[in-house]
Amino acid sequence: MRYRAITFDMGYTLVWVRPFEDIYLQACRDCGAEASSAALQVAVKAVWQEVFQRDAKATFDPTEEYDRQWWHDTSLATLKLAGIAEGAGCIAQRFSEILEEPQCYQVYPDAFPVLGRLRQEGYILGVVSNWGWSLPEMCVSLGLAPYFDFILASSRAGSAKPHPGIFHKALELAGVSAEQAMHVGDSLWADVQGAKAVGIQGVLLDRSGSGHSEYPVIRDLGEIFKLLGTEG
Repeated sequence: MRYRAITFDMGYTLVWVRPFEDIYLQACRDCGAEASSAALQVAVKAVWQEVFQRDAKATFDPTEEYDRQWWHDTSLATLKLAGIAEGAGCIAQRFSEILEEPQCYQVYPDAFPVLGRLRQEGYILGVVSNWGWSLPEMCVSLGLAPYFDFILASSRAGSAKPHPGIFHKALELAGVSAEQAMHVGDSLWADVQGAKAVGIQGVLLDRSGSGHSEYPVIRDLGEIFKLLGTEG
């Protein structure tokens, strides 16, 4: 084996995630607040673009308390930008509650068979994801946990992709060198280029086939076996 460990991003790699603007809209309804879906969509995009820009350089306190406050503050910033002031605290809390519900996620059909085969072939498997504190519990709820040797959320690592800190932590958990590791994710910037920066082989999962890349690209998780030389 050239690679001993393979790590995977979570959202839009292993699981489909309900759009945040839809969750905010439900939270607004639950809290009795009026909201515009279009305004929320614009606000979510703007706030998360700022979050992504910070991720490359930021480190933070890897505690559940910090993570809870971070999500609350991010929701308040999103609601403010969407022009929603009344009941913002209630909406932010409700958003966090809904986000913890397994119904907000759907495991892609190719995930279980591919992970099962990789385990049978002896690879060390991990999740490395920009995610909240409850990622390990969410993987249990979705039936993914048994396939992995470790599950690393950014909230527990103290840094988020593409920051090198989270990838170094993943290598430590896997017990391998960077040259022995492969990381698969849907973000060219956070997953592929972030992995490459620390010497890990990054693989772009492009389910839509939307473009080309100078890096290895797969259209579904099953194509990973081509890269590993074990297709068939």
